[in-house]
Amino acid sequence: MMRNPKYGLLPIVIVLMAVAPAFAGSITVYGTGYNLTSNFEPDLNYVLQGGFSGIQTCSNFPCTTYTMPAFPGWYPPDTPWQWITPYSSENDNAPVGNYDYRTTFMLPSNFSSATLSGMTAMDNSGMVYLNGDLILTISGIHGFEALHPFSDSTRSDFLPGLNTLDFVVNNIGGPTGLLVENISGSYNGGSTPEPGTFLLLGSGVLGFIGVLRRRLRR
Repeated sequence: MMRNPKYGLLPIVIVLMAVAPAFAGSITVYGTGYNLTSNFEPDLNYVLQGGFSGIQTCSNFPCTTYTMPAFPGWYPPDTPWQWITPYSSENDNAPVGNYDYRTTFMLPSNFSSATLSGMTAMDNSGMVYLNGDLILTISGIHGFEALHPFSDSTRSDFLPGLNTLDFVVNNIGGPTGLLVENISGSYNGGSTPEPGTFLLLGSGVLGFIGVLRRRLRR
């Protein structure tokens, strides 16, 4: 009796489906003052993009940002993060206006989905943008007293390659600064499989070979 070919191929199809790689990875992005231990130390992960005037330490944008101790009333930063400011020394009378702090991260060209989340505090208020899309608004004048969560998992908000995350802080007078903590993200798709995927792929291929050899003997 001749067996139906489609049933003979079924185990092979199942094996191939099992070993299809499900690529995933973590987004490399940092909070403010990450792992910096000194006050008024440059934070190379964040730059000022402009939108205001009168910053003595910045003549051409983008500009360097600096770590700073929390002013009275500001949320005390958790380890290993710090507040950052446009100034390389203490200044409790920053110009009124918007301060656009930017950080960036990369995604593979063929990612299928992504998610990003974190916490932020600002003096005084402001907004968070992912590639120009608004993902958080902090209203009022006391945005510095607590951490505010932000997140985004909308596929169209993320871009292949370079992504920008902007924290636009509005200062109404006095000191100003930005704190970003617990920021992280992940993506699916991409060009690099996880180590576990390699193991699954290898075991699947061996299983496929075993099935094929048994069928050739019949």
